[in-house]
Amino acid sequence: MPVAPAARAWPPLLLLAVQLGATAGTPQPWHCAPCTPEKLALCPPVPASCAETALPAGCGCCPMCALPQDAPCGVATARCATGLSCRAAPGEERPLHALIRGRGVCVPTDPAADAKESSESSEITQEQLLENFHLMVPSEEDTPILWNAVRNYKTVRSDDSDKLKEPCRRELHEVLARLAEEQASRQLYSFYLPNCNKNGFYHSRQCKTAMDGQRGLCWCVYPWNGERIPGSVEVRGDPNCGQYFTGHS
Repeated sequence: MPVAPAARAWPPLLLLAVQLGATAGTPQPWHCAPCTPEKLALCPPVPASCAETALPAGCGCCPMCALPQDAPCGVATARCATGLSCRAAPGEERPLHALIRGRGVCVPTDPAADAKESSESSEITQEQLLENFHLMVPSEEDTPILWNAVRNYKTVRSDDSDKLKEPCRRELHEVLARLAEEQASRQLYSFYLPNCNKNGFYHSRQCKTAMDGQRGLCWCVYPWNGERIPGSVEVRGDPNCGQYFTGHS
């Protein structure tokens, strides 16, 4: 994987978006944590019956059995075998939602269909979701947090004076600027992007992104100010934020 030049400060939006549109040889701003001998020693053995092995999507280090044609797949499963791609079923109304929940299917790769999807979509494509999910955690919407961040940053930049009054978008603007400076001088294997809703306030669930193959830590906040709810602990998974709002309007 190419190494990002240390002396260059990536503009905040490019810092996040370049990974998604990168071509071969383009410097990439985010890097997975190294697969150290200690990590590899913890990997379970691959069954001898595997016809093909593959690394998991994202930042995992342990090889897995590649999935055969017609096998269920998604962002948290093993990769499909050579010549196959993980895709939502035809007619699926929420394809990204299906892939996040492992309801995709390994089907023969169709470069023409992939190119059409990429050219017609102004949002994330299925391929981008599968290849970049390690940079995100699911939001309470269908679009993961990375895309929420990019979309919200664009909105802020279009009208700074108004949008920066909204607490989550204001913090997002500040965090992206800080990440751009930090990434220029050191590798970041864990970072936090505020998860904003469409009104510029906070989703109750906030999470860090981890680049070491583990799920990022999540916790619960008050939507109006982003402050952590007393008693909410950080967990790798769903912190069940609804428990703090049951019975409240």
